[in-house]
Amino acid sequence: MSGVEPGPDAGGSASPVAAESFRRVHPVTPLLRSGLVVVAVGTLLVRQLLEGADASTLFVVPVAVVGALVLGAASWWFTRFRISPSELRIDSGVLVRRQRRMRIERIQAVEVEQPLLARLFGMAELRIEVAAGEGGTLAYLTLRDAESLRHTLLEQAGTASPADHSDPQMPAAVVTLFRVDDSRLLAATLLRTDVLTPALGAVAGVVATLLLGRVGGVAIVVPLALATVGVAWKGYTTGFGTTLTRAERGLRLRAGLLDVRTQSVPTGRVQGLVVVEPLLWRWFGWARVDVTVAGAGSGEDEHGTGVLVPVAQRREVDALLPLVLDGADPRQVVLDPAPRRARWVDPVGAGVLGVGLGDRLLVTRRGVLTRRTDVVPLPKPQSVHVAQGPVQRLLRLASVQVHLPPGPVGPQGAHRDAAAAWALATSVTAWRTRPDRSPPAGAAEGDDLAVAGG
Repeated sequence: MSGVEPGPDAGGSASPVAAESFRRVHPVTPLLRSGLVVVAVGTLLVRQLLEGADASTLFVVPVAVVGALVLGAASWWFTRFRISPSELRIDSGVLVRRQRRMRIERIQAVEVEQPLLARLFGMAELRIEVAAGEGGTLAYLTLRDAESLRHTLLEQAGTASPADHSDPQMPAAVVTLFRVDDSRLLAATLLRTDVLTPALGAVAGVVATLLLGRVGGVAIVVPLALATVGVAWKGYTTGFGTTLTRAERGLRLRAGLLDVRTQSVPTGRVQGLVVVEPLLWRWFGWARVDVTVAGAGSGEDEHGTGVLVPVAQRREVDALLPLVLDGADPRQVVLDPAPRRARWVDPVGAGVLGVGLGDRLLVTRRGVLTRRTDVVPLPKPQSVHVAQGPVQRLLRLASVQVHLPPGPVGPQGAHRDAAAAWALATSVTAWRTRPDRSPPAGAAEGDDLAVAGG
């Protein structure tokens, strides 16, 4: 790996496995970091010149370049990392020194990302996620070094699989499960609600401007048009080329047009998944799959790490889910509808509501305009909450909320029969004490399932 510097083994006892010496990231890192600063400064200057600013302000560019290079070089010099048998240590900081120590056995995910500028130079950054703690980032390394370091960390943490190996002699062990149709992705992106809403607003603004003859409507049309293009561009470029592969012990996701990300999805750490079907997508039989993975961030951004499949035919999704859920098939779980009296509190959505409890899975369904089917392996819930409002009490109804680690999956059993709601919560809780099951893979230390009522 480039940028190797021998250094003292500060703070650590002798080990049968020798710890690596301190290393630095690639020497081109200051250039990449300063390049981002120059782009930002250049964009600001162009804007100022277009608004009539003095051209003499152009001297800011060389000053910004020199300053960024100096700061980048200093940051590069003081940033170093080392892998020992028990921990990954990252030292950084110029004026304020910072030291991060991540225990190897608590590393849950190591991802390789290639922002556009880094990708042009064949560089990548490494993002490390740690259970119940702060992770770290190493930027930038050559792509080959990043992949090699990623495999080393996962192998020492005991979560590596053949799909994580960078050795070109091993591709036979990797099976491609899904590859997105990029033309379908483009069409699906344009049919998204958050794209159509500002687009229709912009069209309405143009029509109003033409009919009323007032140019003031342009002030509304332009922001809406920019919002439409921005959301559509982000959705398409992020999901472009999505490829999901599986090897012996996990999944690997690779996606992105400009910024390419490579993400590990250990199936044992999958806390749940959700199949999302917007109204217009259902006309074409399309769906999206989001996933919550322990230790892989919040996953709240649907264009971010929570997206497993950006768009696919529903039959493709149905065939893929058992592979993600270690053989459990949500189609085998029968969903019980909400009682008819639930229509008094939810006249529109009550007909869609459904909850099913199988041998290994909890499945819930809800949503009229955007239908979502949440699927949770039964060992994974952290707590179950039963709520009953005043109107629900009159109708003998209650709602069940199942809590998981932060992420896009949020199973809800809304407006169930009160007795059935409590029975469901009790059944989910009982999984933690069943003698015929082992502790759930990926469970954080101290996890305990509890039922709360309100």
